[in-house]
Amino acid sequence: MGIAEVPTGAVSPKRGHTHDAEEVYYFLSGKGTVNVDGVETDVGPGTSVWIPANAEHFCHNTGAEPLKLLQELSSYDWTNLLNQQPDVSTKVSAWTKKILKIADKIIPNKLVTVSSKDASWFNSELQAMLKRRDILYKKYSQPLHPSPHAYQAYLNSAKQFEEACNTTKK
Repeated sequence: MGIAEVPTGAVSPKRGHTHDAEEVYYFLSGKGTVNVDGVETDVGPGTSVWIPANAEHFCHNTGAEPLKLLQELSSYDWTNLLNQQPDVSTKVSAWTKKILKIADKIIPNKLVTVSSKDASWFNSELQAMLKRRDILYKKYSQPLHPSPHAYQAYLNSAKQFEEACNTTKK
């Protein structure tokens, strides 16, 4: 199992190759075609192609960037997976889940840590007050249900929030 790349401008072979086992290609990027026993299919990111055992096949890059694909997925019993599903919709869902699970194992992941932009003094109490103020603002600004009580509640909440911020900053 691995990632294969068909470079731009690569010449298509006159004949493909075969395997004793079925195979699945899952395309990650690029644009191209896959020829399986003389039947050509357009492919791109997110496309998967099942290749039966002993079928002659090859890929051709038709795009302006390398055509990248997961290959050698033949170790999984795809026929059994598909035969267990009662209809096309669940077959597609099962297929997609399995492909993504396999891809998750072999495609490198980048860990991204998202940190708060809030100042260190902006604590959970202030966050709760801000949320309440915003909810009250939405209530009073509703054009279908204007309410002087909602407006006053918003003003009080906004004032309390501002005072709490000023006190906490000190």
